[in-house]
Order: sequence, then structure tokens, then C-alpha cells
Amino acid sequence: MWEVDIQAVRHLLRSRRARIVLAGVMLALVAVVAVGGHYAIRAYLTKTQGVVLKTAATIEPRDVTFFLQNDPAWATQTLGASSYRMGGSGCLVSCIASALGTLGVATDPGRVNQAFTAAGVYDAEGDVVWKHITRAYPRVGYRYSRVFDAKRIEADLRSGLRPLLGVGYLGGSAQHWVEVVGADGQDFLVMDPLARERAPIPLSRHGRVFYYRVLVPVA
Repeated sequence: MWEVDIQAVRHLLRSRRARIVLAGVMLALVAVVAVGGHYAIRAYLTKTQGVVLKTAATIEPRDVTFFLQNDPAWATQTLGASSYRMGGSGCLVSCIASALGTLGVATDPGRVNQAFTAAGVYDAEGDVVWKHITRAYPRVGYRYSRVFDAKRIEADLRSGLRPLLGVGYLGGSAQHWVEVVGADGQDFLVMDPLARERAPIPLSRHGRVFYYRVLVPVA
């Protein structure tokens, strides 16, 4: 008659259980890496190649404040301690000034630039350091994602926010910023600081989108 070694069986079961658990952990890690890798690839492609945003939504632009970055009232102001001036490089500041109005901050690009300069919001090259915006406007923060789509933009608009998008100016290589203010059922509509018509224009005029930010209230 065969004798069963109970201790050996228990050891085998423990070993099998350990292997199963380890296999489960490894599968979970592979899944996490796969998801993270997919996000990283999408983020890289968005930053380097841009995305085309199309929408079927209709969202009426309301209470849009149009600013031109080259308005003589502030065109010659420098961005912080840099040599760049509002007239040539103030598109983002102009968009921020317009978006601030939706958050209850009545201002204009010149005053925003002065506030950013005084509070040290710019880096040495005159670029906005987003996490430092609260230095100038303590009740204003921002949200961003390296991967975004039309649904994200539509949700922001419906919640009363104004997404800011980094594009290639008129589809070219020069970086430019616009503020999304609505949608017409075919395209997003934007406030463009270089559009002299002072009316919303189609986002598609600039082609692909590379960056997304949105100002949000901070309690």
C-alpha cells in the first residue's frame, strides 16, 4: 500500500499556490506596463505630431473677450526678464487673460503680463511656468493632460471652462496658443490672439493640436 507523505503534499500545494500567485502578479504588472506604455506612446505622438480634434457638438460661444497680442496697449511689454515681447510672443498670455474672465477675474493681457512678471511666473525665456500661476492669481489653478481628445474639450466647455490649446500657427511650425470658446457642430471655435476679425474662428485653421491646458478655480 502506498503511503502519502502529507508534508510533501502540503509543500507542493504551497509551491503551486505561490507560483499561481506569482503568475497573477506578473500578469498584472504586464498589464500595467502595457497601459502605461500605450499612454506614453500616445503622449509622445501628440507632442511630436499633434492630433486633429473634430466635434459634432454645438456649443454656443458666450461672453467671449477677444484680445490681440499685438494690441498697442501692451505689444511692447517684455515677458518677464526675457527679450520677448507681447506683440510677437504674447499669444498664451492673451488667451490666459481671456480665460481668466470666465473665472471672474476682470483683466487684460497687459495686466496679466505685469502680474506674471512681478510674481515670477515666467522662466528666463519668457515661458509661462504653469504651476507658478497661483503666485499671481491665488484662486486660479490649471489642469492638463498629455493625452486628450474632443470629448475632453467638449466636457470643459459644457462645465464653463475655456481650454487653451497649443497649435502650429496656420498649420506651420511656429508654436501658437488659442482659447476654445465653443463648437459649431463641425469644428471647435477659438479665440485667436492674432485673428484681427475679433470673432471666433475654426480650430481647423491651425491644423493639429499639440498641447492642452485649462484654467480652473481653486477654492
